[in-house]
Amino acid sequence: MQPTIKDLAEWVIANRRGKVFEGWTMEQVAVAFIQAFENREALYATDENGYLIGVCICKRADEYAVMHVDNLLVKRGARGVLRRFVEVFRSWYPGWDLQGYRHENLKRFANGQTKVLCDKIEGCVL
Repeated sequence: MQPTIKDLAEWVIANRRGKVFEGWTMEQVAVAFIQAFENREALYATDENGYLIGVCICKRADEYAVMHVDNLLVKRGARGVLRRFVEVFRSWYPGWDLQGYRHENLKRFANGQTKVLCDKIEGCVL
């Protein structure tokens, strides 16, 4: 079964940590997901039982062919979620760059480097 916006928002509030969705209310999370799904800027992942294990909200910069990851939250111990997200991104936006902040540093993976990113995270535990 596909999760609802309410399911996604509740999961984020219950599982957020660090700076991911920091200070956001449930309503703000829900609105962000609505807007992101309308613009093809959101992903979620479930396990084999249909339970949420990860969410991602991005912002497209069409003029630069860049997708910026705003918030990425993965359940502790979930394997392969980030890799799945990158693979979906590559299929939706072929040739685009992917970027986001990691420990307050902007990391950008240029067009060909998203495959390198996938290879680097093969089998990683998040």
